[in-house]
Amino acid sequence: MRTICTVGILAALYVPLAIYVAVQIGNVRISFGSLPVVIAALLFGPLEAILTAMIGEFFKQILTYGFAYTTFLYLIPPALRGAVIGAAAIASMRHGIVHPGVDFRRRGISFRGRNAERRNHSVDSDSPGAAAPPPEGGLMTGQEAQAYIWSLGWERHVPGLTRIRALMELLGNPQKRLRFIHVAGTNGKGSVCACLASVLTAAGYRVGLNTSPHLERFHERIQVDGVPIPDEALGRLTEEVQKAAERMPEAPTEFEVITAIAFLYFMQEKCQIVILETGLGGALDASNVIDTPEAAVLTAMGIDHGAILGRTQKEIAQAKAGIIKPGGTVVSMGGCQEADAVFRTVCRERGAELIELDRSRLSRPELSLEGSRFSFSPYTDLRISLAGCCQAVNAATAITTLEALGRKGWRISSEALRKGLSSVRWPGRFEVLGRNPTVILDGAHNPQGIAAAAESFRTLCPGRKAVLLLGILADKAAEEMLDPLIPLASKAVVLRPESPRALDPLTLCDLLKARGIPAKPAVTPEEGVQEALREAGPGGMVLCLGSLYLVGQVRPLLLC
Repeated sequence: MRTICTVGILAALYVPLAIYVAVQIGNVRISFGSLPVVIAALLFGPLEAILTAMIGEFFKQILTYGFAYTTFLYLIPPALRGAVIGAAAIASMRHGIVHPGVDFRRRGISFRGRNAERRNHSVDSDSPGAAAPPPEGGLMTGQEAQAYIWSLGWERHVPGLTRIRALMELLGNPQKRLRFIHVAGTNGKGSVCACLASVLTAAGYRVGLNTSPHLERFHERIQVDGVPIPDEALGRLTEEVQKAAERMPEAPTEFEVITAIAFLYFMQEKCQIVILETGLGGALDASNVIDTPEAAVLTAMGIDHGAILGRTQKEIAQAKAGIIKPGGTVVSMGGCQEADAVFRTVCRERGAELIELDRSRLSRPELSLEGSRFSFSPYTDLRISLAGCCQAVNAATAITTLEALGRKGWRISSEALRKGLSSVRWPGRFEVLGRNPTVILDGAHNPQGIAAAAESFRTLCPGRKAVLLLGILADKAAEEMLDPLIPLASKAVVLRPESPRALDPLTLCDLLKARGIPAKPAVTPEEGVQEALREAGPGGMVLCLGSLYLVGQVRPLLLC
């Protein structure tokens, strides 16, 4: 329907452009009627280009000369012109000359284009990378795979597990041949996942890790033993998932497709255990298609994604509790009374074992910008390379989960525990990049995360103030996020995160100025980084936070 409407609009544009917009060169009149035909060819292909030319010419002839049976004869030249333009568009895509608007593979046309990677809109998505050579057999490249994934979207889909279950069935249910640690929560999920993966890898297991969003490259979302999925595997598996998706009555969402690709890759790589982070919520999250995991982990709870998950701690906890399976083992970080009550009730109803983090085992950590040193009885003098006040608690949650696995027969020595924690890496989470001035990146993107980042800054940099490099999404509680930052800020440079949901920088500047913080917008990430570094000066400090999208934009510039 979208294609038909677009062709209709382009055909309508053909008429005035062909009649009224032209260039006269001597006795030759060149009209611009072919412009909509070119657009149709680039967006859709030769057939749509032919239709655009024929429909447009038909109405042009009627408006200009009236209807006659000979009118149809005049449609032959435009049809030929549309076919030639369409063929030229396909040829240019094959040679990477233009950037295609859609995936022509569905039409049986294989080409190699320059599809830019979209950021995690992530949720992300990606920094453009060099186009990878097509694998043998004409399979998708990594960039083509991402273009297909991001074309799916999620906004118009009703949340639920129906689509992902159907997709998994078509793919042979690879998730049923894997074992999982399933992790949900508002904050701390990524750090707990990174700790678990690092320790289990150090213990000698082959470990899959599936997280979201990514910081710089899409491939970070799917890793085995700390190595992101290669382009060849991403393209090949995406093509396999696409073929299955095309057999479904309702197309899957982008996250459902990513989940399916991850499961296929982990099965192919013979992973012995997979650390699986939920994308959003728990009950209706695509990752919840798995059976009872080795352990379900619930990290710190807060208010986020309220429009989808609920407006209260209780409602959000109920959504997160969806990963609790009957008879399963559940590890809860605790710390939120409303959420804790929900988890206890759900575990009791489903006959699941609940293990709550025993914070009395955790010693007061020694914190520095290089990481944390702490004890978690009976383990003494543990070191984690992640900075920030919350990382010792995140590590303790991971240890509690590993202890639960140990009681199920998993072999994890104290040496593996120490080695894994000391070598864990999780970029963009209170990460220190540069010392003159000192630059700290933190992906905090909700009020609870910002408050934790502010506490870490006060503790690790007592009495200091920083230039804020700030960007926030419009659907977040911006004013509530700013409150803990104001006492730490000397000035602010504001950027627009690379997301359609980004809060306008001028609006954010006004909010900061109203709180007494001088603020200026920056047009590009490069400009924002340079301005923040200049404002901080030698010996100063820059604190970049507000969105993982923003951290992903800024981090590569600071590593150059």
